[in-house]
Amino acid sequence: MDSDKPTLFSEMLQGLGVVSLLAAASMTLRNLGSGNYEASLYSQYPASFWILVSTSGLISILTVFLEIFYVHRGYQWVWGVVLLLALTAFMLLQPYLRDYAFHGQYDTVVHYSWSLEIVDYGTPAEEDFYPLAHLWASLLANATGITVQKAVLLLPVLMYVVGICNAFVLAQAIDDRPQIQGLIVLMLVLPVYSFFQSMFYPLQMGIYFLWLFLAFFIRTRKASRSIQDSLIFIVILFALPFIHPLAVLAALVAIVSYYATAALTGSERPDRQQTKSLFESFVVPFAMLFASWFTWFSNFRAFGISVNRIFQALVEELSGQSFASRYSDVVQGSNTLAELSRLAIFVHGPALIYLALALVATGIAWRRREYRAATGFLLLNIIVFTTVGALSLAIDLIAETPQRYLNYAVAVIPAFTAPILSNYVQNLVGTRKAAATGLLALALGAAFWLGVHNLFFSSRVRETNHQFSFSQLSGYEFLMAYAQGQAGNIFSPIRGAQSIFALGAYSDVIRSIRTTPSWRMAFAPAHFGYSGTEERPAEVWQNPAYLVITEFERNLFQLGPQLQLFTPADFIRLDEDQRWNKIYDSGDFQLRSWRELEGR
Repeated sequence: MDSDKPTLFSEMLQGLGVVSLLAAASMTLRNLGSGNYEASLYSQYPASFWILVSTSGLISILTVFLEIFYVHRGYQWVWGVVLLLALTAFMLLQPYLRDYAFHGQYDTVVHYSWSLEIVDYGTPAEEDFYPLAHLWASLLANATGITVQKAVLLLPVLMYVVGICNAFVLAQAIDDRPQIQGLIVLMLVLPVYSFFQSMFYPLQMGIYFLWLFLAFFIRTRKASRSIQDSLIFIVILFALPFIHPLAVLAALVAIVSYYATAALTGSERPDRQQTKSLFESFVVPFAMLFASWFTWFSNFRAFGISVNRIFQALVEELSGQSFASRYSDVVQGSNTLAELSRLAIFVHGPALIYLALALVATGIAWRRREYRAATGFLLLNIIVFTTVGALSLAIDLIAETPQRYLNYAVAVIPAFTAPILSNYVQNLVGTRKAAATGLLALALGAAFWLGVHNLFFSSRVRETNHQFSFSQLSGYEFLMAYAQGQAGNIFSPIRGAQSIFALGAYSDVIRSIRTTPSWRMAFAPAHFGYSGTEERPAEVWQNPAYLVITEFERNLFQLGPQLQLFTPADFIRLDEDQRWNKIYDSGDFQLRSWRELEGR
């Protein structure tokens, strides 16, 4: 093939990708959100919008592939990555563009409250054990003049841009060839990290900075390392514990895997000089990182809770639940193999694709007797992350969802898979090279498509959108003011204990709760106390009692994730029950009080 033809084709593809993205953006600008609750973000746009998004993303992958496998114009593949960056940033901006108050009903709201604590009082909250992400939010708000609430919506985009920069640094540390670097960066920065990427989560910030840790870890192993590299690496070692505990654990796994592989493959001879080098480059960073993490994290109540949960998970039986049954519970209520498989694909599809590519790369390197150290590193990381992820399906570890662990696998493994796959494809010719390139592009395209369709919660994963609307926020503001002068207990189907932190800085909310003992958000009784055909829930309610119902909860329990607790019929009975007095209704938030009917 003439060299000018793939070059021209690549440039034409990039133009088509940009046009597709601009067309999708224009559709968004003509259909901005109203601020009211949306059960699914995906249903707010027509199919043509998602075709344009998919087209732009697939074109970005194809242009990178053409540059690194056929055109070979140095770093021209960067333009494909820039297109991917713009597309992903556009998707991450959707909650901001659609006028969400917050994107997230649970942890995100607490992270906002912790960020506001820094703005209002200048110091992290008492229970804030990963303050750097919240410091970012406060600095963004102070630097731009926007509210912390808006800053929290924008931070996923900012963190993603920083993450791409860190991915470039890691790619350059692993290999100095532009073609290898291109595939590494592409595999790392595809939007394959699920809702953790679109919401404000310190865990995702930990992933992005794990790349920086790995980059300088590798650079400081080289004989050509500089003093600047060593100093930056030391700073990262001490900073990582303040970003997220799981990022530290992933970094420790990387250090152990690196040197376990070196020992097993004989890449470092056990002579005296090398032993000293091994001590300085393995024991010292491992000890520094572990000591800084333990010293910091052990000061918080969360450390004791985490240790206790791990201990209980390891010593207690699983209450007779099979592994498949436990997985069904975790992914929300499926009880058929077909449904379970569908959920596994939509929830964990990108991780499964990346793990499959890693196994293929391992097989290639093993058969060709190349990349022995990288092969061992891959195998050890695959074993560790997939084992922990699988265990989290069956037992209650620190974080109940395996996505938290598999995201770290997706963040680490591709960096060492890409060089093997890239070299293999580069050495092929003719139809074999075209076939291998096509299969790899198809795999990454599938990972992209599944990733985009899992950036936001939807019925595909038996969930509803986790939008926190302004109407819901107004309802909680009314509840706070109303509750101060009331003596009743407050109930909610999902308890709402985290949602109340949308009302202000962490210490202010905690102070309000402590000064109003009756203001306790508790779980509503199952089925609101209705049993079978009887409609007599009075026995299970304390009198007086208040009940909060949000539009988010109504939609959540229509999808069947916890139908053993509430069903759509329960909400219908509740609406028709005259013994509940509706005090407040903002559309997305309803507050009712329980009152006994006369003559009962």
